[in-house]
Amino acid sequence: MVSKDIIFFFFRLLNLTIIVGGAVYLFYRYVLKEVRTKIKERQTFFDQLRSQEREYKRKSVEIKRMITDQDSLCEELKLKVKRWNASFTTRKQEEQAAQQERQDAITQIVKIQNYSYIRKQLEHTIIPVVLNTTEESLAERYADALVNQSYVDRVIEKMDVSSSVAQMRE
Repeated sequence: MVSKDIIFFFFRLLNLTIIVGGAVYLFYRYVLKEVRTKIKERQTFFDQLRSQEREYKRKSVEIKRMITDQDSLCEELKLKVKRWNASFTTRKQEEQAAQQERQDAITQIVKIQNYSYIRKQLEHTIIPVVLNTTEESLAERYADALVNQSYVDRVIEKMDVSSSVAQMRE
């Protein structure tokens, strides 16, 4: 019985070896190529993913740098706009002050011109009339020509003094 068991065990081992050998042969012949192809595809896929990850990290760093550059540029532009705005405001105030000064000067010139015009009007129209009427009334009142002339001269002299005083006040 022992020899039968040994033979039986031997054939079982032989059958197992044939089955395993056949399985290994079939595995190497048909399945291994597919598995290797799949492994290579997976490896290529993971390599591409790593490459993409490196590229995305590089782009991320580049974008962060660009954002930082643009932020600093934006701050510089803000400062320039603030300076320009301050300069513009100062310039506008200076122009308004200069315009007010010009307006005041023009107003003063117009006042002087009006005063001069009124004075000339007085000199050309009113003063001769007053002088003539005064002269006639005095001529009637004072018959003597010498007294009359001295009185007219004093009145004219007073008028000249008062007009000189008015000019000095201006």
